[in-house]
Amino acid sequence: MPSLPITLEAALRDARSPDPTSRSVAVRHLAAALLAELGDPSPALHLAAGHPSARPSSPP
Repeated sequence: MPSLPITLEAALRDARSPDPTSRSVAVRHLAAALLAELGDPSPALHLAAGHPSARPSSPP
């Protein structure tokens, strides 16, 4: 799993920053930082095995 460019603590702090660049980085990475802190992988890393598009198609 790639490391995040920001910690949860920094994301929470910078989400209120008056600087738009800092605030943007914080908001973009806030969910991933929270999941990392909780020890859960990002939802993007889960394969949707139950989703119809993930099943092999059967011949008609």
